[in-house]
Amino acid sequence: MAKIQMVIADEDEVFLEHLARYLMENAERCEISTFSSGKSLAGRLTQGGHIDILLTDREMMCEEADQADISVKILLSSDGSGADGYETIKKYQKAENILKEALLKYAEATGNIESLRGGRRTKTAAFYSPSGGSGKTTLAIASAAACSAAGLHTFYLNMEKIDSSSLLFGKTPGTMSEVFLALKAKGGDAGVKILAARGEEPRTGIHYISSADSILEYTELTQEEMTGLISSVVNLNEYDVLIVDLASEFNQEKVNILSNCDRIFVPVVQDEFSVNRIKALLYEDTMHGEYSSILKKMRLLVNKADSLGLAPILQNSGILNQIPLTAVISMSPTLMNQSNLLRAAEVAGAVFRPIVSEIQGG
Repeated sequence: MAKIQMVIADEDEVFLEHLARYLMENAERCEISTFSSGKSLAGRLTQGGHIDILLTDREMMCEEADQADISVKILLSSDGSGADGYETIKKYQKAENILKEALLKYAEATGNIESLRGGRRTKTAAFYSPSGGSGKTTLAIASAAACSAAGLHTFYLNMEKIDSSSLLFGKTPGTMSEVFLALKAKGGDAGVKILAARGEEPRTGIHYISSADSILEYTELTQEEMTGLISSVVNLNEYDVLIVDLASEFNQEKVNILSNCDRIFVPVVQDEFSVNRIKALLYEDTMHGEYSSILKKMRLLVNKADSLGLAPILQNSGILNQIPLTAVISMSPTLMNQSNLLRAAEVAGAVFRPIVSEIQGG
């Protein structure tokens, strides 16, 4: 892959040297050129040759840049103000963040996401239960927090039409609405929109995206676009783990999504309704053998268990003979209180360790 030609211009030679040193050591895909005087920069711009990214402070902006062959011009702004024809990046922040933002703006301008792809192999773990009230979202978020606490770069993706996790997370720079538009647009790259829209939960480090502006937007996605959403995150090669939180209905759309996941966790509470819903799901495999590959990926999570552990209604159901049991999660104030949920990785790490191990090995 061809190198990304990046030109950095700044009168502050100390800042310029610090940023250039970081980029030369950490941005192997970039060819870096630096300029600390307007005259030398103008000379480079007038000599021709394509430039992928121009990073410049306000003092080094020049007319020659308007005529040069540049994919994206970015102003390193010390006060947050912008300039016509330039994207804007906050100047005084970590060099790592400057690099990430510059590459993202380049990808948005050109549609070339290759510069943003990481080197990780993403494991996809779905949390799905045909039974409402099983604590699926609670366990999905707590498991994402546990994965992050274990040093795994983790993305949490809520695919419920009514996002029950939104109260736990702050607003992100973008929403799923922008990602959906990219999925529907010919030639659009949803991966770029995901990177632009995502945010990071400060306590746990989980990455996520705020829900769509309207519930109806989820109903407008095709089955291919739904599975394409998961593929867009996986193909970034940036995350170790993708946690997919799914609604409880079972249909062909859900089958397609589950088929694209490495592991499927099925939360169940030990009451007649929840157990019977799981049994009904298993019965589908006797009617339609096409689901057998999905069932092989399933692992049971017994949630809200009392001190006695497994109850007779579950032990006698036959479910444990068909879906391996990964963990039994007891009733816990931490998991029942939304404000404390993101602390689960710290106070109940041992409980979720089997889930993390199963994801890693899945």
